[in-house]
Amino acid sequence: MFSIIPVTSCTCERTFSKLTIVKNKLMNKIGQERSNALLFLFVEQELTNNVDINDVIDEFKHLTQSDRWLCLCGNEKNC
Repeated sequence: MFSIIPVTSCTCERTFSKLTIVKNKLMNKIGQERSNALLFLFVEQELTNNVDINDVIDEFKHLTQSDRWLCLCGNEKNC
């Protein structure tokens, strides 16, 4: 979450507003690192909207069973 540096206070306020939404719904169910990763995806929706889901599915199909874990926290040792 802190790897995102807001340029304006408006961006900062939107980020913390989204943080409140994510924390209310998910925080009791998941760990801190995963919630940070989900918050990053939620805040950076502009980047994720450009991802072609068919490319993701094709890439996932070619992975072995042990490689199919999706690490969102940025630290594969903790996933």
